[in-house]
Amino acid sequence: MTMRKLRAVWIRLLGMIGAQRDDEEFAAELASHVAMDTDDGVRAGLSPAEARRQALIHLGGAEQTQQAHRERRGLPWLETLVRDFTYGLRTLGRHLGVTAIAILSIGLGIGANATIFSMVSRFVLRPAPMGDPTTLLGLHTTHGSDPCCNNFSFPAYTDLRDQAKSFSGVAAYYELIPASIGGGGQPERVWGQGVTSNFFDVTELPMVVGRGFITGQENAPEVVLGAGLWQRRFNADKAIVGKPVILSGRTFTVVGVVTPAFHSVDQILDTEFWVPLGNTR
Repeated sequence: MTMRKLRAVWIRLLGMIGAQRDDEEFAAELASHVAMDTDDGVRAGLSPAEARRQALIHLGGAEQTQQAHRERRGLPWLETLVRDFTYGLRTLGRHLGVTAIAILSIGLGIGANATIFSMVSRFVLRPAPMGDPTTLLGLHTTHGSDPCCNNFSFPAYTDLRDQAKSFSGVAAYYELIPASIGGGGQPERVWGQGVTSNFFDVTELPMVVGRGFITGQENAPEVVLGAGLWQRRFNADKAIVGKPVILSGRTFTVVGVVTPAFHSVDQILDTEFWVPLGNTR
């Protein structure tokens, strides 16, 4: 937009200030012109009514002239918007009960849509940040033709891992477990998960710092922290690797911090730490 156009817009905006007084002055000026033209018509032999009618015709209509003046003076679309907004507020103010219900309904609708979108974004639009999500499969037991549950016994898992040659790797995880984390501040209740030592190798989850567990070391006293817990509890200290952390009275050594894009296997409940599965049995 050129400076000339900006200046014109600015002048029109200024013209909206004191618009009512300007309208009154312009209306008075129009009335004066109509009165003078009416007097001229009477002197020319016309009746007062006819003289006034001819004066208005010559003027082009008082209302039309005033409207044209307003459009040249300001920004018609903005004035219309302000008038409509003001009228809407007055209408809502006269019906407070209906207004409250409408606002509540809109708020609930926006909240519900925001929640649904966040869930769709989390589960559909943003897949888990694993190596190649299209090559990962979730296995579960069945009861007849219906899925039953995700539970496998550990011997069943080891048999599947050793005999299923069509998979490049088979990992397992345990249900969420609560723990109290101590050291470096007040004790805090957190939720974690026991996983097989090859879990991070199979899922190929990226690490912010450190590494995952070493395959085969199912009882190692090691822990991988979630990014949220790492940031909240340890101020995102990258030197956390190798330091001890106390979980429910047991000491674990931090070996890594998983990417903040990963929350949990099911992406519903946030998992804040992972330990080798042998530590949960």
